Amino acid sequence: MFNVTNKTSLRDLGYNAAATGDTLKTIADELVRRYPQGLSDEATAEIKAGMVGRKHELYGERRYMAEGDTYTEIGPKDKIDSPVTTLSVNYAMSLTAYEFGKLKSDRPNLYKLIGAVRTDTNKYVSNRMASLAKFMTGATRGPRAANKAFAEWIGGDKGVVQTMLTRLANAIKNGDDTAPRSKAELIDLLTKTINKAK
Repeated sequence: MFNVTNKTSLRDLGYNAAATGDTLKTIADELVRRYPQGLSDEATAEIKAGMVGRKHELYGERRYMAEGDTYTEIGPKDKIDSPVTTLSVNYAMSLTAYEFGKLKSDRPNLYKLIGAVRTDTNKYVSNRMASLAKFMTGATRGPRAANKAFAEWIGGDKGVVQTMLTRLANAIKNGDDTAPRSKAELIDLLTKTINKAK
């Protein structure tokens, strides 16, 4: 990665700014090639997960001396007798909405610390997605793929069923009580939904 210091020349800054734009354009072209009709929800979620991973690298791990619900940041090598709470982007973003919300009443100061990391990470991802979207809008689009046969559309590697199973797994992970917990329950739900359809 390019290291910017107060001695970095403007020419080098300009070069690397252009190189970053070129990289984004290459990524945008590839995404448009893969998803000519636009990014699916699953693809967007995966891209955002990668951006969260990058933010995790930038943020690192921060350690806090914990005394009750009071947290004092300490250095990475400081040795203390009190309990230590380690905060990272991956940890902050891994909490479900329920788990995070529960902290508001149980440990309000930890809730504020984690909330600040989550807000900052969401803003970071939103800004990066917006930059990527601008390049995708102007990306070179290849020929439109032929419509898939119905059976392939339903059951292919990226078909409706696989998409549904992926969303189901995410819903269960996020504590969605309406998500079926077994294939039998899912089939029952689908059957009822299809029978209700006109």
